[in-house]
Amino acid sequence: MRISPILLIVACLTAGCDTSVEATPAATSVESDGTLCTAAFEATRTVAPASLAEALRDAQPGDVISVSPGEVRGSFAVPAGVTLLGAGVTVTAEGGAAFRLIGGESARPTLIRGFTIEVPADAAPLSAITALGGGSVVLDDLSVDAAIGAGIISEGVADLQVCSSTIAGRVDDNAFDLLQDLPTVSASDAAIIGLVVTAGEALTQTRVRLTDVDIRDFAGFGAAFVDSEASWTRGNITGCAGTGIFVSRSTHSWTDVVVANGRASSAGSTTFQSGWGVVSVDGSRLDTEGLQIAGIPGPGLFQAGSKSQHLRARVVNNAARGVIVQESVSSSPDDPELLFDQSVIAYNGGAGIQVVDGGGVVFQNGILAESRSLPTIGGFGTSTVVVSDGIQLNSGTLTSLGNQFRASNAVVFGNGKVGINAQGASTSLLADGSDTVAVCGATAVDETRWSCTSTPDGELDCRRRDGPAVTGDWSCSDLNNQTVCTTSDPTLLGATSPDFPLIAADAGIPSFCREDTEAIVGENGLVVSAGVALANAAPGFQKAAPQPSGTGYRWSCRAEGSARICTSVENDRINADDFDNPSLTQGSGWSCDYTSEGRRCV
Repeated sequence: MRISPILLIVACLTAGCDTSVEATPAATSVESDGTLCTAAFEATRTVAPASLAEALRDAQPGDVISVSPGEVRGSFAVPAGVTLLGAGVTVTAEGGAAFRLIGGESARPTLIRGFTIEVPADAAPLSAITALGGGSVVLDDLSVDAAIGAGIISEGVADLQVCSSTIAGRVDDNAFDLLQDLPTVSASDAAIIGLVVTAGEALTQTRVRLTDVDIRDFAGFGAAFVDSEASWTRGNITGCAGTGIFVSRSTHSWTDVVVANGRASSAGSTTFQSGWGVVSVDGSRLDTEGLQIAGIPGPGLFQAGSKSQHLRARVVNNAARGVIVQESVSSSPDDPELLFDQSVIAYNGGAGIQVVDGGGVVFQNGILAESRSLPTIGGFGTSTVVVSDGIQLNSGTLTSLGNQFRASNAVVFGNGKVGINAQGASTSLLADGSDTVAVCGATAVDETRWSCTSTPDGELDCRRRDGPAVTGDWSCSDLNNQTVCTTSDPTLLGATSPDFPLIAADAGIPSFCREDTEAIVGENGLVVSAGVALANAAPGFQKAAPQPSGTGYRWSCRAEGSARICTSVENDRINADDFDNPSLTQGSGWSCDYTSEGRRCV
């Protein structure tokens, strides 16, 4: 995993900055653990926006300058240790970053509060705030709107605090469509990075504390951290076309951070990875509580040569794997490479968790469910393999480590191919005998309704006459080239019940698995929706209630005497094949159609 693009961007954005204040040496440590984000300040001086540059030229450490509401354009150097208050003030960057900062002492940081900062498309050097070197910087209650470049850059600052702030790019749907046509995307084309933090050459690590920081609509990274020790409490990273959060050589602790609804970056871009939720690499350690990754066009969490532990995480509805682990550094479940506790990993493409080359993985008190089928091309495009495992464990690809997978009080169900797919002689599956580990169910069809025979060429030819499994008192049939379901139950015809059949979402799952799922849900405060557990779904993503179209069935219904008769709509049969076939594999290799003798899948 390359980190050079981030460092190159930092160099590009900061080169040539007009730093009229002489930089102070970087601090090596910060003693105070407190935050000044909520501290009250009494202004030592109040100035009009037009007098801001003059006031800053005369400012000394400890000065508190309040700017009256209004607008101003320019690039302002803020001396170390100066506090700048700007509620109701809009600063438009012109001739450089809107604010150029140097960190102050730990007890007297450089602090900016309350400003709205805009970076227009013709700005240089393409950032709203640039902080270079020094001890402590505090950014509080800021609204950043960047048309190009970066929102906030911090390099070589020993202690950075950002609180109650929004950092927004302008990569909306229309702008994104234009970016798709570019072979590369540079900082002069679009808003590239929301927040980038590096230790620089003078520090081993930089300390970062983020609280209530939201980042959205950047073409590359929402946030990127290199050589940092960071905490992040409450944050939303949405609408970014590359990677939501990138972490390298860092130790991070996050609480209630959401990464959601990403956009895939330009197909020809050579600068950014496309469509990743969270990327943690190069010996990083990531601990989270309440992490949500949803609606990402690529993998949810990618981890290489690093470790992470997640409490009450939700990794759901991502187009590629929910979690990918590679370049493993530990194969022991006692010191795991990856741990999920009280978490839900569901509706991801290809696999819920994929371990590429061995490692210690622990999954406990949670649910790993309903990975979707993801076609991949094998060989030279001559074959297609459908993968949709709950957890896929491989060993020996990049390292010599084996797999040690430990599960306890967990349910793995409803995945399109295999619940737990463990490969390699050095793979071990461990479970605490006192806890439940249920691996069960594959999809929404009762396979006992099918009658199958082998053909001379080795295929299975399967027929069904009695219709799919549905909820409620419906009687179904596959005869006469269609599926027809009939009911006379008055409780199914009332206003509180659907007046059409619902394909049974868990008809193929044994009762013990449903019971175990309910127990885990109850013990861990999860919420069950449509047969799987979700809680506190990320903005823009909600698991819809079961609908007939979700299983490929749409119905045309009519009343006939005291009965109601519903017939499947023929033009949706192809979609129905993904859910309605004999092997419960969500369309893996089956071709289905109707005949006069019933439904047939080969």
